[in-house]
This record gives sequence, C-alpha cells and structure tokens, in this order.
Amino acid sequence: MTKNQEFSQQTSFIEQKLGYTFTNKRLLLQAFIHSSYLNESQIPNLSSYERLEFLGDAVLNLFISEFLFNYFPDENEGVLSKIKAYLICQKTCSDLMDELNLIDYLLVARGQQELAGKSRITLSSDLFESVLGAIFLDGGWTAAHTFLSDHFLDRYLAIAKSPPENPKAELQEFVSKKGEEPPIYKLVETSGPPHKRTFTIAVYVNDLQLGQASGSSKREAEQLAATLALKKLR
Repeated sequence: MTKNQEFSQQTSFIEQKLGYTFTNKRLLLQAFIHSSYLNESQIPNLSSYERLEFLGDAVLNLFISEFLFNYFPDENEGVLSKIKAYLICQKTCSDLMDELNLIDYLLVARGQQELAGKSRITLSSDLFESVLGAIFLDGGWTAAHTFLSDHFLDRYLAIAKSPPENPKAELQEFVSKKGEEPPIYKLVETSGPPHKRTFTIAVYVNDLQLGQASGSSKREAEQLAATLALKKLR
C-alpha cells in the first residue's frame, strides 16, 4: 500500500480534526504532500503543497487583518502591524498546527524523516497554511474563516492582548549588564521558494554562538535565536 493510499484511509479522521469535510478530496491530499515526496511517487498530476501554502498565507493575512481591525478599533496601524507580525509568524502557525496534531500525516520521501525532524517548525507552519489554502479553494472564504475562528480565535485573542516579549532587546540588556559586547546576528542560510523564504540566523556573543534558529523573516529568526541564547545564558 502506498503512502497516499494510507493517507486516503485516514481522510475522515483528518477532516474530523479539521472540522471541515472536503468536496474535492484531492485538495486535502495535495495539502499534505511535501515536495520531496513527488520524486518517489509515480502518481500522475500530483503536486506539492507549495501553491496551496502560497494561497493560505494570503488568506491568513486577510483573516488576521480583519480580526485585528474589528477587535482593536482604537489601535493605530503601527500597533496593529506589530501584533499581526506575531499572529502570522512561523512559530505561531507551527504551534496552531501542532494543536491539531496532524504533522505526522505529512507525506515526505522515504529517508526524509530526519529532514522533517530538523525542520519541524517550518514544516508545521507550511502545512498550516497549505491546509488553510485547500479549505479556501474547496469551500471559499466562509469555510476558511470558520475554520480559523472555530479552532484558533481564542488563541489569537490571547496573543494579541499579551504579545510576546522582545527577546532581542532582553538579550541586549542581559549581556550589557554582564559587561559583554553586543550580540551579533549572522545569516547562516536562506532557503525555500521566492514567495516563501526561510532564513536561518545564528547569534554570537564574544564570538561564541549561543543560538541558531529559522524563521519566515530575518527578524523572526533573530528573535527565535535570541530566545535560545537567553535560555542558555540563564
């Protein structure tokens, strides 16, 4: 039995977890296909989730923008943009997909489990957006809006009301009090398609690497790397 046949047997369970039943089951399958799987599968007209991820990213941006506009009528554009960055960042999307506990259904090539482990945050985030894109194509804006509202509205509200601290600023203050040189952030790698870049950043203090992390923007990767550095220093 092929992986996609096994996946098809789990379709009802996955739809139950998502709270949405697909009219076009092939869209659901595509949402879970990593590009590495295409090389080993011999199924014609099979596509990876990258195009759905691209669409899902746009749907998520619209949903979060509308959500912030309605729930925070007294905040200006600058504040809303800052909160929005937290709500659509790779880490938040990854955490929300982990709540659904569906990452293990992602179809990757044999021998690519190590890749999946090393890039779990990136893969979970990508899967979240591809699933959202698939729901939007299958059921339109109403279906996508309902999916996000039913599953994650409370989480979005909690994050929006208490945005995460600024780990870069905390790290800067921490090392300054110790009399150390300011942290230095170095770009290690840029990967992914043009519309969905992943940046890997390492942070150094006195030439010692204290953390390395990946994100959908350099700023996000720097913040995650600073978080790791703070944990190590504390």
